[in-house]
Amino acid sequence: MTDRPAADAPLLIHVGYHKTGTTWLQRVLFQPAYGWNPIMSHEEVFDLIVRPLGLTFDPQPVRDLIARRRGQGAPGSADVISSEILVGNPMYGGREGDDYARRLKAIAPNARILITIREQMRSLTSIYMQYLSRGGSMKPDRFFADEPVIGYYAFGPEHLDYHRLVGLYAELFGLENVHVATQERLAKDPLGLIRDLASFADVTATGDLDGISTDPVTPSQQEFATPLIRFINHFRVGPTGLDPMFDLGGLSRLAYQGVGRLGRQAPLKALFGKAQPVSKVVARRFAGRYRESNRALKALMGDRVDLSRYES
Repeated sequence: MTDRPAADAPLLIHVGYHKTGTTWLQRVLFQPAYGWNPIMSHEEVFDLIVRPLGLTFDPQPVRDLIARRRGQGAPGSADVISSEILVGNPMYGGREGDDYARRLKAIAPNARILITIREQMRSLTSIYMQYLSRGGSMKPDRFFADEPVIGYYAFGPEHLDYHRLVGLYAELFGLENVHVATQERLAKDPLGLIRDLASFADVTATGDLDGISTDPVTPSQQEFATPLIRFINHFRVGPTGLDPMFDLGGLSRLAYQGVGRLGRQAPLKALFGKAQPVSKVVARRFAGRYRESNRALKALMGDRVDLSRYES
């Protein structure tokens, strides 16, 4: 097969969700060696697409930037934009995800869309652990309480009703231009997922996949360390904890990193690994919550996505 000229490269936009292998996709797979030409950074996505208020958003600067960078990959490659912030902020319920979808339609109406998902119980746990990684200190019960003060957002479980966002992208871009991939498939059959994604985006210059690393790039902290991390975060500045009780600066960051390294040591994992305080809260609050959404997603996508590990 003759590789398609680079100038005719399709455009894939990967919008998330968070904690679904997105960092691995961005840092490992979506690289020129495997047939992908990344054309926007997280910072550019934030500054040009996410950050502007609705009344000030202008798609033209993004169109111009994309146009300047399109088609610079190797023949047979695809251009790609990948940033999980495009589904919205999970700490506050991802309420802006539909607005970003419409912005993307205005920017690149012929793009192909990749949405990566994860079984909701595991995703909820990972979202909370990400909240801690950013400096938060609420207990999981409080974080998942879904009790916003009037006018101020909090976490909302609707964010993981996947069928809603997938359905919106299908309406905007056409169902044939929306690909849903699961984190479970990535863990079990990464090469199969990579080949399916290349086929969806018409990538023929896939490179040598035999030596590609499939190790997680940014694994979450261990759940059993949650109480200690929450304590450290009272002394550590982060975007979900901008005003800690007392900022210890580099010392608190070292303490957080040290907990992560120790938590991954085999003796501690063997001793405390069965302690899952966050997963227990998630199971108690959300068991059965996503059955109808998963059924709706299956009805929409059919055999194109394997949801056998999802509640239904």
